[in-house]
Amino acid sequence: PSQSSSQGSLLATFATQAAGSVVEVRAADGTVVLTVTPSRQFASIALSTPALQDGVTYEIVVNGTVVASTTTADAVSQSGPGGGQGGPGGNRPQP
Repeated sequence: PSQSSSQGSLLATFATQAAGSVVEVRAADGTVVLTVTPSRQFASIALSTPALQDGVTYEIVVNGTVVASTTTADAVSQSGPGGGQGGPGGNRPQP
């Protein structure tokens, strides 16, 4: 959504999960916002829906286990580990 949109969004990153796992996004009160069963392994979820509200904590639940939690702010939220370290520098060929 655009910055002027009232539609919320979130991005959560977590350990790799197996294909066929049942994924739920739940509000703190237990309300299920989304249920999906990915056909490939995955390690993140991106979601944009009017059902997401500012200031609400959402849990990402995979096969009954909470794998991530995030609280939305300004209708956009991100949760999970930061980016990984870059790879080693390459060596320049010597003339």
